Amino acid sequence: MTRISSTLVTIATAGLLSVACGFEHTTTNLLEPTPPATQPPPPAPQPDQSLIGTWVSAPLPPNSRQTVCGNIRFQITSQTTTTVSGPISAECGGGLQVSGNGLGQLNGNSLTLTATGNGTMPGVSTCAIALGGNGTFENNNTLRLNYSANTCVGPTSGSGVLQKQ
Repeated sequence: MTRISSTLVTIATAGLLSVACGFEHTTTNLLEPTPPATQPPPPAPQPDQSLIGTWVSAPLPPNSRQTVCGNIRFQITSQTTTTVSGPISAECGGGLQVSGNGLGQLNGNSLTLTATGNGTMPGVSTCAIALGGNGTFENNNTLRLNYSANTCVGPTSGSGVLQKQ
């Protein structure tokens, strides 16, 4: 090959390589922000749900005085770190059937309970009741509760041990 041809081939090859590299080359604009990686939000903290369930005391003994109650049923349906709530019912002496809604304030394993509802018994129309009590949870299975209530047949008070069913 002649020297001119060889020079032309070298220039043509260099030109082709530079054009080919130009097509393969990409540029990144460093001034554009990089989108953040999408991550799911952290889960919301959940309170300990260990108290949710039905808590039941012993049945009312036959021929009980009108001032005591038994078969106390507290259905804890909602719990936060400081409260429990749900329906509550009981059978009291003299045939008084009590039902309502309970709200408890938690402080460690201590419970301050308030409940409002209605009482019914044969020969007496439905009447409002208000109950207050203090208790202590033991091992999330047992609730020792002291209570007092105003009912249509007079004051009622007592204590009970409720077991989680």
